[in-house]
Amino acid sequence: MGDDEVALLSLAASLHDVGKVRIPDEILLKPGRLTADEYAQMKLHTVYGYEILKANSKINPRVAQVALQHHERNDGRGYPYGIRNSEMDAMSRVVAVADIFHAMSSRRPYHEPMPFYRVVSEMRNGSFGELDPHIVGVFLEQIIRHLLGRQVKLSDGRWGEVVYLDPQEDMHPLVKVGDGFIDLKRERHLNIEEIII
Repeated sequence: MGDDEVALLSLAASLHDVGKVRIPDEILLKPGRLTADEYAQMKLHTVYGYEILKANSKINPRVAQVALQHHERNDGRGYPYGIRNSEMDAMSRVVAVADIFHAMSSRRPYHEPMPFYRVVSEMRNGSFGELDPHIVGVFLEQIIRHLLGRQVKLSDGRWGEVVYLDPQEDMHPLVKVGDGFIDLKRERHLNIEEIII
């Protein structure tokens, strides 16, 4: 993408959930599982977002399209219209991947954040619905590449800094903890739970 498209994608990603302003707080902030009716209402945030953004003539129509399509999936099992990959705007496919990563790795009223290593594993295995595999690959490659030099929490509760990434074993880096090093390739019982970005 060129600079103009990246700027447009950034705007679309920032506004993709704007339709949630029309969802009642008792549904949006509900700590437990939604009923079928509540879930049907929640899914309307895509249409609401499209309507809000489309009504503003100063906003590029692709931004509204992303709000509408970010829950669609390659296999047609997404919403609101069940369209397939080829019918989706490319920016919608990118935002869909980022949205799933964010949803799974963030604390929400209805769930705790999933550990980093599980989010990556499940996204690679396509566990969150059919996403564009190329976009998932590029997205995860960039996320993992940026682990180098970051503070991470290991599954045993210790914190350390990622000092080396093996391209063949990217989820099993070398981590400096205190004065020592832990090679996650050898210590397979340990994983990265959290990252300080």
